[in-house]
Amino acid sequence: LDERKFGEHDEFLAKYGTLSTGGGTVQQVRSLNKLLRPHLLRREKSDVETLQPMQEVLLHVEITNLQKVCYRAVLEHNRQLLLRGAGGSSSSSYAATNGAYANVSMMLRHCCNHP
Repeated sequence: LDERKFGEHDEFLAKYGTLSTGGGTVQQVRSLNKLLRPHLLRREKSDVETLQPMQEVLLHVEITNLQKVCYRAVLEHNRQLLLRGAGGSSSSSYAATNGAYANVSMMLRHCCNHP
């Protein structure tokens, strides 16, 4: 906190600390509100209603060479899992395999999203 504006930490707690426990007065709430107002962004419903509708633009771009190398490495490292497929009779092996697929999928996603 800015000590010039809010004072020492102990002074601030002494003045407004009771508000956090449900105590305090209306005057304390108004004083704290006045003190914090310049630092808070308040969006009102009337402001939001005037916004233009959101437009979604999809840009398809090719991944970089480094991303391709990482993507290929993840695929090759998990080749046996991907070739084996989701086969398995017990529910525990099915859950483990699905977890492994989710992990590989997330690693591939990371390769594409982070250059």
